[in-house]
Amino acid sequence: MFKAPAHTWSPEDDEKLVDFIKAGWSCRQMAEYFDRERNAVIGRIFRQNLREKAKEEEREDAEASAKKTAEQKAAAAAAERLAQEKRYETFGSICAAPGCLNNRLPGYLHGLCSKHNAERLMDSDRVNRGLREIT
Repeated sequence: MFKAPAHTWSPEDDEKLVDFIKAGWSCRQMAEYFDRERNAVIGRIFRQNLREKAKEEEREDAEASAKKTAEQKAAAAAAERLAQEKRYETFGSICAAPGCLNNRLPGYLHGLCSKHNAERLMDSDRVNRGLREIT
């Protein structure tokens, strides 16, 4: 009559074997961990094709890591572009001063036409020299 082995392999044991294979453990070390014979571990790895499963998992991990890195780089580049666009955001093609319909100066952050830009610079210069109070 057939006698069942004292130890049976569980799916969790197979997962641990795959992890140990990926970590580079020897069959002797795995056998000591599971309290089994070395040949039992070798047989289980061979019958369940666990070495191939470990290699496949490593490939998937590497691909996921590369994809994540590429996504992070793309997200960082998009954020930088958005920040740069925001830095040079314009306020339309018309001067931002109330009631003014002149074209704004390109490249200026405040979006004013040449007349209002000059006034703004003169006012700030007067304030800096103390000739005009800040209102």
